[in-house]
Amino acid sequence: MITVSQRGQILPVFCLLLALLLLPVVGLAVDGGVLLSSRASLVGAAEATAEDASQAVNVTALERGGTFQLCTVPDVSANCGNGIGTVGQVVDQSINATYPGSPASCADYGINPLPATIPAGAGCAFAVMSNCHRASRPLSFVPSPADGVAVVIWQTVKLPLPIFPGWTSVKLHATATAWMEHGFDSQPLSDEAPLC
Repeated sequence: MITVSQRGQILPVFCLLLALLLLPVVGLAVDGGVLLSSRASLVGAAEATAEDASQAVNVTALERGGTFQLCTVPDVSANCGNGIGTVGQVVDQSINATYPGSPASCADYGINPLPATIPAGAGCAFAVMSNCHRASRPLSFVPSPADGVAVVIWQTVKLPLPIFPGWTSVKLHATATAWMEHGFDSQPLSDEAPLC
């Protein structure tokens, strides 16, 4: 009777099972890296945009009445927005410079809170805020004086290796808020709250 050696027959099965187990892990690693990179880009763009927009000081209002506020609407003076434009103009310029593929202009929510639900696709929105009533209503959305800017940027990211069925894209968003600083080098001019 002739016997055939059975050694080594489990090796192909083991390699196949190992490949099937590692494929989802590799997919998660690649997709996770893409999501982390996209999220970091969104956060950086939102923070830079909010900071840039908080520098659009309404110099005309400061010279006329001493009101320290943001330039929210254009006027005839070149000083509105500290010479860089209104908050909306600065937001659009900063988003387009810091985040490729962003929309041509961001939705202006004025003094209303930013949207609670983020739509699909890519987009951005901003709102001006007032820190006038610090004790009773901090971070309130009131018309005057506008001394803060909130920015939200969102994007739907397509995953490069959709391993799991139905999971082909993820919606990401980032929100940032920046405030004007009263005084030189962020040192307050006085201990008093801003005039409302």
